[in-house]
Amino acid sequence: IMEIHATSEKFLNDLENYWISDPMLRRLPHIIYEHGENNFSPYITYVKNQPFQLKALEKLQTKPAFTEAIRRIQSKPECGHMLLSSFLLMPFQRVTRVRLLLLATLGNCTQDDPLYKEALVALAVFDKMLEDCQSQSLMMSQKERIAHLSNILDFRPHVKTVSFGDKILKEGQLRVQEIGRNASPVFKKTLFKGLPTASLFLSQNFLL
Repeated sequence: IMEIHATSEKFLNDLENYWISDPMLRRLPHIIYEHGENNFSPYITYVKNQPFQLKALEKLQTKPAFTEAIRRIQSKPECGHMLLSSFLLMPFQRVTRVRLLLLATLGNCTQDDPLYKEALVALAVFDKMLEDCQSQSLMMSQKERIAHLSNILDFRPHVKTVSFGDKILKEGQLRVQEIGRNASPVFKKTLFKGLPTASLFLSQNFLL
C-alpha cells in the first residue's frame, strides 16, 4: 500500500507540475509513458495479490471490533462515506482510467499529430500492464487452488503430489454410468439425475 501511495503521489505531482508549466498539456502522453514504463510496476504486484487481500478482509470483517473500527473510519468526511473495499480497488482503477485518458487523447488528435504517436506508444504500455495484471492475478488464483487441492487430497505413495508449478487447465464434474443400448431415453434421463458425481482436474502434468 505504501509503495502504491508513493507511486501515485509522484505521478499526480508530476502531472500537476506539468500542467502548471504547460496548460495545453502538449506532452501529456509522454509524461504518462515515462511513469507507466518506469514507475508503475507496484500496481502489477498489488493487483496480483488483490484476491488474497479481499479474502483477508472478509475474514477480518467477521470480527466485531474490526468491523466497528472500520465503520467509524468510513464515516469520517475524509473518506467521503466510501467503503474500505472501494479504496482497495482504486489502484487497479487508476491503471484503467489512465488508459481511458489516452484513448480520449487519441480520439482528439489526427494521426499525423506527434501527440497521437506518443499517446499510441503510451497506450501500448498500459495495455501490456493490464494484461500483466490479469495474468498475474490468474496465476495467484491458480496457486491458491493448487495449494487447496494439495491439502485436501490424499495421494498414494507412488502418485506425484500437486505442486505450485502445476497449472489447472480444466476442472468440472463427471457422471459415469454404464447403460444398456436398448434403454429408453426417459430411463436414461431419470437415471442420470441421481448419479453421484466425480470432480476432475486437468493440468499439464496430471489428471485427478
